[in-house]
Amino acid sequence: MFNSEPTKPKDSTVAPVVDISKLDDKAIELALKHNNLEVAKLILRVHSIIPSYKKNSFEPYNVIAYKCVDLSHINSPVIDISLDKGQTESLQLLICEGKYFSHVDRVLQRGAKRNSLRIVKSVLEKRGDNDIESFINDALRRASENGHIEVFSPLLGRGANAHADNEYALRCVAQNDYGADASAQKLAILGSDKMVEKNMRLNVSQTIQAV
Repeated sequence: MFNSEPTKPKDSTVAPVVDISKLDDKAIELALKHNNLEVAKLILRVHSIIPSYKKNSFEPYNVIAYKCVDLSHINSPVIDISLDKGQTESLQLLICEGKYFSHVDRVLQRGAKRNSLRIVKSVLEKRGDNDIESFINDALRRASENGHIEVFSPLLGRGANAHADNEYALRCVAQNDYGADASAQKLAILGSDKMVEKNMRLNVSQTIQAV
């Protein structure tokens, strides 16, 4: 006899939750080593936890949560490779998209040393949560040693002290010959720094007089 009742599907087998975060740091390292920016973007920007799914179901996976990638295990040699290859966009992704990135100081100092204004600005603008004041003077010193005075402005604007280490950075700027094209900018840096010092002294003097 024909059975008109629909056949009940078998119980679906449910797979455990898959957390892709465990392999993210290694995958990103491999992507950076091979300069595969698209893979790095995919992991950093579409990082997700995939919930359990039913094998007999044709429904697409549903992402239940998004979170930033934990970059605490990224090794410093990988950062050096990216810097050496000039992979500015890759480094910007690490600085801006991930969390627990522990090489901010290294990127800032190497970026200043290599005259990468994009890297320096990315660190200063996007990583305000870090105590960059503790190593920003080192970046200023690296820039001055290599004649990269164009990165002075953002560093000084963020609080770098040109008078640190017995005015080391200022002495480098004053003594070194950076070429005719940079002479105007050199004078602007020295002049602006003296103006800041003059204003500070004026404010102190006014405060004393007010008291």
